Amino acid sequence: MAGLPTRVALCLAAAFAVALAPGALAPPGGREAGPPGGGRPSAVREAVSPPVRVEIRGRLVAAVVAVAADGHGALELPRPPGTVGWWALGARPGAGRGTVLIAGHLDTREYGPGAFAALRHVPRGAAVLVTGADGRAHRYVVTRRRSYAKEALPADLFSATGPPRLALVTCSGAYDRRRHRYAENLVLLGERA
Repeated sequence: MAGLPTRVALCLAAAFAVALAPGALAPPGGREAGPPGGGRPSAVREAVSPPVRVEIRGRLVAAVVAVAADGHGALELPRPPGTVGWWALGARPGAGRGTVLIAGHLDTREYGPGAFAALRHVPRGAAVLVTGADGRAHRYVVTRRRSYAKEALPADLFSATGPPRLALVTCSGAYDRRRHRYAENLVLLGERA
């Protein structure tokens, strides 16, 4: 995302952009630590491995690292922008429930295009392969493309409950040079294949 300072973060929602430097990400409500609803993660989440790699349509490949909210309730994505962040309080690939949220940069001023710069060209029906740290590959198919205003990113994208699915997220829409952020978020939703 053009115009970001060295503290690189993804701009996904208004709450995200307020908590960090322009272009930040945070779950609705500013949750910082622990699984949704408190307590210990479920045995199902512990039985599957966190993602380490995502491959889209056999071409768009990025390393995945776990990310969580910082002290301000914002999710700070990894540097450089060729690496994407997995919301560690959500679902893991292969889990029987919840959303595997993987967010990546569209671009940054410092590094140029980000890992998810080409996400806007990924059509419905595209294959996505998410590889876990245990080496197991989990296949998904993109079933929906949605654009949301910054203030309207659905809270259920950050959930470890609900039907199992994949959400790939990046910035989209017009870029506001004064606020140093994009107006929208592009979300590709996928189901297990």
